[in-house]
Amino acid sequence: MMKCFIFFLFNLLTTSVLLHSQIKDSTKASENDTVVVTPPKPTFRPLAVFPEMAREAGLEATIYIKIALGKDGKPYKTVITKREPEFVYLFDDEVRRAAMKWEFSPALNNKGDSIGVWVSIPFKFKLNDFESPTILKQPPPVYPGDATEMGLEGWVGLAVLVDKHGRREGKVIIVSREPASTKIFDDAAIEVAENTEFSPGKIKGFETNGWIFMKVEFKLSPK
Repeated sequence: MMKCFIFFLFNLLTTSVLLHSQIKDSTKASENDTVVVTPPKPTFRPLAVFPEMAREAGLEATIYIKIALGKDGKPYKTVITKREPEFVYLFDDEVRRAAMKWEFSPALNNKGDSIGVWVSIPFKFKLNDFESPTILKQPPPVYPGDATEMGLEGWVGLAVLVDKHGRREGKVIIVSREPASTKIFDDAAIEVAENTEFSPGKIKGFETNGWIFMKVEFKLSPK
């Protein structure tokens, strides 16, 4: 299962550009032009299935999703607007499936007519008796000279497996980056992860291996 999870992380970099475009999907709907007097109320709220791969890897997340409701209160479209950690897409499919199964009473305007609206919902994935690894001390990144010459800023998303002693285990895995088309910050970001100090994850108070996701940002100082 751990090998499958690592394979998944390598493929995240390929899919992250497409998924990032989904975040920017337009969410214009009738509620932008109509006053909602009676907001929709959920009448059926099924939970999202915890992805087994995420459970095996000890991953937790909160996924925020907007759901487009028709005049009958039924979902017909979803847009994920935020992820915590922000570049972890492993939970997306289950969140979308659950969101499309929610049921709502119709929203009403000031005339008493049913209208279509968007609703925002957070889905939280929390493992019982598990504490994720944490960052104790993270060194600042060294800005690549080429990026400075181009006036380029960006960030790199990394996945790090931390062992039960708080030490990095295996290679640092790049799962996302911005700009997505350049690797100019990769080596500097990996160097940050390799020199970061971690506390181990815990299950029922006992230290254990666990994954942690890091975002290393590169911002130019104002002159």
